Amino acid sequence: MDVAQAFDKVWHKGLICKLRTILPKQYKEILESYLTERFFRIKQGDAYSELKEIKAGVPQGSVLGPIIYLLYTSDLPKLENSTVATFADDTVILTIGNSNEKSTGKLQTAINQIKKMYKKMAHPA
Repeated sequence: MDVAQAFDKVWHKGLICKLRTILPKQYKEILESYLTERFFRIKQGDAYSELKEIKAGVPQGSVLGPIIYLLYTSDLPKLENSTVATFADDTVILTIGNSNEKSTGKLQTAINQIKKMYKKMAHPA
């Protein structure tokens, strides 16, 4: 599975709350300062829009981008009868069974569980 625009969907507030539970305070603070208080604006011709705060995503092309995304998805559910492997925005799910139907059923169950988790992690509107 390849999450479309994964690095753009990292919700800062949700990530920072998660970092409080998995990293020492000083590391959480470094990553928080790296992600917060960033702004953008749009230029059309000679006109500029107002500055808007960036509340999701990681800086494009950054070395930390894949690491931040891995931290963001670090609590993917442990799936029974399946192995989940991730790197950056790519996720692989492996299942085995006595038949294609059993393996496919296990795989679909795993996909449904991960899909449910990603919906919970989505940036609120």
